[in-house]
Amino acid sequence: MYIWLVIKGNLKQAGASLTHAGFALMLTGMIISSGNKEVISSSLVNGITLPASGKDPMTKQTDNPLENLTLIRQVPTRMSNYEVTYLKDSAGHEKGRKFYKLQFDRKEKGSAGISESFVLQPDVYMMKDNNMSSNPDTKTYLNRDIFTYISYALKDKNVEDTSTFQVTEMHIGDTAFYGNGQFVLNKVVRNPRNQRFQYQEDDAALMADITFISRDSMRYHALPLVEVDSFGLHHVDDTVYAQNLFVRFTGISDDQKVRIGVRETDQMIDFVTVKAYVFPYIVLVWFGIILMAAGFIVSLIRRSGMRGWQGALLLAGVTIALLYMFLFAN
Repeated sequence: MYIWLVIKGNLKQAGASLTHAGFALMLTGMIISSGNKEVISSSLVNGITLPASGKDPMTKQTDNPLENLTLIRQVPTRMSNYEVTYLKDSAGHEKGRKFYKLQFDRKEKGSAGISESFVLQPDVYMMKDNNMSSNPDTKTYLNRDIFTYISYALKDKNVEDTSTFQVTEMHIGDTAFYGNGQFVLNKVVRNPRNQRFQYQEDDAALMADITFISRDSMRYHALPLVEVDSFGLHHVDDTVYAQNLFVRFTGISDDQKVRIGVRETDQMIDFVTVKAYVFPYIVLVWFGIILMAAGFIVSLIRRSGMRGWQGALLLAGVTIALLYMFLFAN
């Protein structure tokens, strides 16, 4: 308004006005975004809760373990409206730096297909004192940003695991065998309600209650689950860390037998723990910064006495570069 009423639309004199407007827009975006941010990761999804190992780089507070999701390598895991899969890690050019490749697949309600798929690659610096510094990666939309960072990671070597699920069909009470012992299908529970799952009566979920007995007579419990919801068929796998086992409830056979898949690996189970935030309308912050920079450039052009076309070219170049950096570079 000031630009049109006071300086009569003379953009050459509008540098200070643009800078102040950009600053106000940036503050507005920061207040809206930080006040309405949402954590979409939760350890309750798969029941794996690891102790907090550091500070949240977003809030600078000690991490809440319940707000972190542990991803087993190559096992899709639900995170809000996404299925997230930890695909692999890779060393960066800098010593001690690792990137973690996480694939996000979004499914719309009522559709079995994937409506959106993207990959984020947050990274960490591994330090000699067993600490790490985490850098988030971001997926940017016009109305929100998804920030994802690594809150815990293993320091082992990256070795490809080629093991596969071996499926056994069982009745309740049956016993089957795996490489280091046997397992018993205790029962199948419809729409379980326990510390890990909280389903309602009208849901469509089946949980297998399984006991694994190793050769040294140690017993381990696993609760794999299969569900059908508005996103389609979804498996919630379980793991038996002490035996390096992945356990999956693959479904029910035509003759009403329960299909249990067990994947054994000789390697330590590879996993990474992540935390993800949704910041709504944080794009206002980026637009505010861009507007501030544009105001500074306009003032610089006016004071330096640049020709009109030179100033316009400089302003356009800086604006395009900032737009790309904040909105499209990731």
